[in-house]
Amino acid sequence: MHIYQTLGSREPWEESIAMEIADVTDPSTCILVDDSPANLEAAKQVGWCTVLVNPNGTLQAK
Repeated sequence: MHIYQTLGSREPWEESIAMEIADVTDPSTCILVDDSPANLEAAKQVGWCTVLVNPNGTLQAK
């Protein structure tokens, strides 16, 4: 398992770089847990699984 934390806005290619660093070739084995719908959408576009963290602290699979 690899965990990455970024601050600020995400660039569209960040997911691909994280996969390369982790030596992962199948994006469906990656997951992003975040409170930003924009970040989750970027991850979904490259095939990652996503989980939205609501401001009230609950999780929702996306």
